[in-house]
Amino acid sequence: RPSHLANKNHPLIVHNNTREKLTRLNQVDIKFYHEMTSCLDSGWYNFPKWDPNRFELNSTDMWTAKAAKKLENQLERKRAKADKEKEEKKKEEKKRRMRKKERK
Repeated sequence: RPSHLANKNHPLIVHNNTREKLTRLNQVDIKFYHEMTSCLDSGWYNFPKWDPNRFELNSTDMWTAKAAKKLENQLERKRAKADKEKEEKKKEEKKRRMRKKERK
């Protein structure tokens, strides 16, 4: 592979002081990572509740959000229609019972 050949022809030389500095920096990053990931359990950091609407969406997200909203609206209309039909059936059933009572 070309990358192996390049590494063979131009090996990376890392001096000890560079390695030590990177190790110290990495330790800081690791400590920060552990603090941030454990904060949800301890409550040490006061993060606000996640709200996806707070962030600007890119074009793909916007398309997905629009499609989801459209689907949500369709489902809401279907639920409303089903609720209305259910209510109408209840009214019809009540009328039918009333007529039946009147006949007796």
